[in-house]
Amino acid sequence: MAPPTSDRAKVIGAGRDRISAILQRISAVLVFALSTQVLRLIDRSLTDTSAPAESEPAVTHRFTRPPGTSKDRATQGSSRTQRAALVIAALLTRLAFLLIAKVRIGDADVRPVAGRGVIIASNHRSLLDFFVATIAFRQWAVYPHTFARADFFARPVLGRALRLVGAIPAGCGRDASVTLSQACEVLHSGGVITITPEGEMLAPEERTGELGKLRGGIGVMSSRHGTPILLGALKNTDKAWPLDRRTPLLHLPWNRPTITAFVTWLEVQAGTPPADVTQRVDQGLRALLETAEPTQSGTRSRMPNRSRHQVSLSRCQNRGALRSASCRWAQPTALHHAGWS
Repeated sequence: MAPPTSDRAKVIGAGRDRISAILQRISAVLVFALSTQVLRLIDRSLTDTSAPAESEPAVTHRFTRPPGTSKDRATQGSSRTQRAALVIAALLTRLAFLLIAKVRIGDADVRPVAGRGVIIASNHRSLLDFFVATIAFRQWAVYPHTFARADFFARPVLGRALRLVGAIPAGCGRDASVTLSQACEVLHSGGVITITPEGEMLAPEERTGELGKLRGGIGVMSSRHGTPILLGALKNTDKAWPLDRRTPLLHLPWNRPTITAFVTWLEVQAGTPPADVTQRVDQGLRALLETAEPTQSGTRSRMPNRSRHQVSLSRCQNRGALRSASCRWAQPTALHHAGWS
């Protein structure tokens, strides 16, 4: 006698859930193992060849860019090992995202200047945020140093991977002055720092609106050097990798959620009170998170020109003023699909 239709449906559903869980675990293990091996190979090869023998004459490639070009500015404050590791991380992320999510990232013209550098600040909703950021870094042709929990560096594999990508230890008992000093050295050399001012991932009920309370470190760093801040608002990363899961959700390529990143620039004058800078960052991120659709098509968020776009933060005392021309905020840029997604 055949089992009832309802019981058969339950058996089939349970079987599908079990297969899906097994595939998710296998894919997570494979991606982790592959990325670890690739990063080890890169680290080993670059360590062996980073210091050429003194007897070897210096060879200048005919396609090498002259000093002072945008290529040189983009690589300031980063080592060859870090650049290679970030490129590999972006490629592996693109491959993994074929079964996780589509990604749409706003264009940004990032050109760090020696003595000021650039800070990239975004909200933090999921463990997937860093992997989305590697795609954005690759698109913008920058190689930033990111902040990571200090206790992560004590883990054998994860700690080595964080060192390869140039991460800076922060929090979890580490002296804040040491972290700040290390970050300011990167900015002073013309490098790029990426930070999540919330400091931790927060559940929706712990946020005030779309964003949690920001910590003051970003205001201190930006105020000290007059560093411009590229604000980035990430959406839907917590849908692709929820906080209560150890691995991201897998989807068929045509059924993936879409992760978006809106960006805009905030210019800061040196000596501005750090609390004011932090408040402007909070307002800017909240405004971007409320953006439902791209406002322009085919545009790129360009760095403000200090000679033309001097910003007086005192002019922006409310969120409504955030969009006014007097505040010199770049409009949120249009997003485009990465070609691989």
